[in-house]
Amino acid sequence: MSDSSNSVIITFYKYTRIENPEEFQPVLLNFCLQEEIKGKIYLAFEGINGSVSGDHKKIEIFKSYLQSFPFIGEVIFKEDPVFGICHEKMFVRVRKELVNSGARDIDLSLGGKRLSPEGLLKLYEEGKEFVIIDTRNWYESKIGRFKNAVIPPIENFREWPEYVDQIEDLKDKTVILIVPGELDVKKHLPSWSKKVLRMFINWMVVS
Repeated sequence: MSDSSNSVIITFYKYTRIENPEEFQPVLLNFCLQEEIKGKIYLAFEGINGSVSGDHKKIEIFKSYLQSFPFIGEVIFKEDPVFGICHEKMFVRVRKELVNSGARDIDLSLGGKRLSPEGLLKLYEEGKEFVIIDTRNWYESKIGRFKNAVIPPIENFREWPEYVDQIEDLKDKTVILIVPGELDVKKHLPSWSKKVLRMFINWMVVS
């Protein structure tokens, strides 16, 4: 039993090709059970997404173990301390998609590159020409947005592919996406990048 006073919770995801998620599922589940780690992890051919909690030392062991698989590699984890019980059980499940987006057979290697806030500031300072498209929910964009940012007239993320078809005039411009968390957006970037998208910034939700 882990000491709750030294417990942490981590969330993570990575789009990467997992050829046999059904075979990887029991391996990952058994390791977590052995280390008394609890939470939920979802696997798919397109990658991994999860949230687990446990003793800090054991979570560090989990991080190293997960990243030791060549088809997983380096993963960015978001970690926070916890007081009390976050998860009561441990699940590792296989899905057709990490996020139910309707997108299929996408080559994730074709996606745009990450642009840091510092990188965006540098573009402003250098006077570079670029277009910012705010992909967040309309109410988040209403709270605060970048100057001259384009707010797509859509209500559901599934409408994005159709919206991209409407902005073919941007095909020769540098386009930067403002996203609350790239999980959904990154999956669509490969199909978009063939047309217009070149760069995106992972911008957290204003709270």
